[in-house]
Amino acid sequence: MPAVAWPGNCEFSASDWFRVDVESPAIQDSARRLTLPHASRKGQASGLLPVSSFPLPPVEQSTFGQGAGSGSGERDMANKLIQSLREVSPRTALHAAISHLFLLGACLWGGLPYVFLQALLAIELLIVSLATIPLYPERGVALHLWDMIKLTAGLAFVLFFILVGYGVARDGGNGNALATGFAGFHTIGMTDIAWASAYLVLHVSMSMHAAMRSDDPRTSWAKNRLADGGATFVALFFMVFVTFFVGRPIVAGLEMFNLHINVDALLSTLMVIVRYVLALIVSLIPDSEMQTMARDPYPDR
Repeated sequence: MPAVAWPGNCEFSASDWFRVDVESPAIQDSARRLTLPHASRKGQASGLLPVSSFPLPPVEQSTFGQGAGSGSGERDMANKLIQSLREVSPRTALHAAISHLFLLGACLWGGLPYVFLQALLAIELLIVSLATIPLYPERGVALHLWDMIKLTAGLAFVLFFILVGYGVARDGGNGNALATGFAGFHTIGMTDIAWASAYLVLHVSMSMHAAMRSDDPRTSWAKNRLADGGATFVALFFMVFVTFFVGRPIVAGLEMFNLHINVDALLSTLMVIVRYVLALIVSLIPDSEMQTMARDPYPDR
């Protein structure tokens, strides 16, 4: 998957998109190893996915690391993020909302388990990355294969913590969290598998068909699939933290009042919200940046 850039002056490089003044070296190191492959143009080490730089909407780089005591930095970041989201056109917001409501409906009313949803999105990233290879034959089979290996390893790493987080959200750490996470797949039926397969085939093939019929296939593919792929990968990563710090506290708080909630429905809803917000941010990428990225998606070669 070629590079993707977020609009603005706070750059999320795919090889180190968490380097914006996050003061914890452990978090920085983990983020670098989890992110998308592409060596940044500033000489960073290559990541795991060819979705590369992620400039965020106008948020100063110091925002993420400041205000730990007073909370002013976090408030400034939130305010500027909201201001940037207001620039999204109503038509774009509506289009993204419809697609995400469809996904949410499959989870809430179709009974799609949360862990299966996350695995489905991870598989979609792999398929999109595979489908991108014919658009860039000059890169060579060996480098494309290496990108796929790194992407697979990165997604497996993230999915491991998603499974653990799901287990903790359900059991509160009273059992084997990983086993509980894998148990979430036991409720999957043939209907779920058939729906997921149809979704993957249609979603990717329609985008590729549209790209091949356009005047600029690379740019069209970048706009329709690669940008969404970047949002999906970041959403998967964020959901590890959202599950522990939002999902589990909600479940525990309700249990204190002897109330129970469907954990799959809760986490799926949070995932759809996170991905929707990221999709809106991606929609702010200027066409000029998207075209530049589509022409040179692998600056590490």
